Amino acid sequence: FPVTITHKLLTDEVSVVLDIGSLEGGDALRFSSWYPNATVYSIEGSPNNFEVINKKIKNRANIKTFNYFRKSN
Repeated sequence: FPVTITHKLLTDEVSVVLDIGSLEGGDALRFSSWYPNATVYSIEGSPNNFEVINKKIKNRANIKTFNYFRKSN
């Protein structure tokens, strides 16, 4: 629900989208479609989910993926 509202509020002038905690990349793909001229940075901590994301986004040049996890103290 909030993602739909956010999409309606933003304009085509979006140049960067941060998808932090990307899980399996569903939102990154959606943002990539909504804002084809933007770069979508998809950040996911789980190596397994990161692998899934990279398989899903093969043909999306505007999505950049990062496998990053910081363990809290």
